[in-house]
Amino acid sequence: TEQVADAETTAARKREEVAILEDDVKALKRTIKDERADEAKIKAKLSEEDASLAQSEGEYQEKIGTRNAAQDERKELQRRDAELDAELARKTEEVKRRDKHLEFTMPRELFRGL
Repeated sequence: TEQVADAETTAARKREEVAILEDDVKALKRTIKDERADEAKIKAKLSEEDASLAQSEGEYQEKIGTRNAAQDERKELQRRDAELDAELARKTEEVKRRDKHLEFTMPRELFRGL
């Protein structure tokens, strides 16, 4: 009888422990469900951020291309400017040379009159 009472007490205690464990399992299942919902939201946000990043990367590459084209154009214009400066210097020298030649070939009185 005492053993029966002890067994019933032990069984009651075990039932309480089982009830506590079942409550814990329910709480864990709710937590898992909530975590999965949060995970889905985070994945959606991450996907949006990836798309935004890809768009920004595309815009960045486009701007880099535009910058590179502008730099190439600037270099070409600088090269052309240097060519024109050199040509101007050559023409100026040619004019000076021809003026000297003209000075020596013209009669002095006529050259001074000009």
